[in-house]
Amino acid sequence: MSRRTRELVLAWAPALLVMAGIWILSSSAAPSVPIHRLPFRDRGAHFLAYGTLAFFVARAALRTGHTQRLRVWAFAVHTALLWGLLDEVHQAFVPGRSPDLVDLCADGLGASFGAMLRVLLPPRLAPASGRAEVSS
Repeated sequence: MSRRTRELVLAWAPALLVMAGIWILSSSAAPSVPIHRLPFRDRGAHFLAYGTLAFFVARAALRTGHTQRLRVWAFAVHTALLWGLLDEVHQAFVPGRSPDLVDLCADGLGASFGAMLRVLLPPRLAPASGRAEVSS
C-alpha cells in the first residue's frame, strides 16, 4: 500500500466506522444503546451521532489537503445530512422503525456543531498527521 493510500485510509476510516455504526444501530427494531440517559433522548442520540460523523468527515477533509475551512464545514455537514437522509429512508424498511423529519433536523444540528468544532479546533490541538493542516 502506498503512503498516499495509507494516509487516505487513516484519514477516512473513523468517519466510515461511524457511518457503519449508525447504519447498524438503525437496522434493529429497538435501540441497543441506553438513549433514555441522554438529554432529549432520541434527538440527543441523533445530535451526538451525526455531530461525531461530521467531526470525523471534517477531520478527514482537513487531513487530505482541503484548507478552506468554510468549504470543509459545508462538505462535512452535507455529507452527514446525506447519510442521515439515507438512514431515514432505510428506517422505512426496518420493522418497528419509521422515518422522521425531526430526527433529520437533529442530525443536521448535530452535524453543524460537530463540523464547526473540528474546523475551529486549532491545528496544534489536532492529532498529528503526515500533512499539515492549514489554518485560515
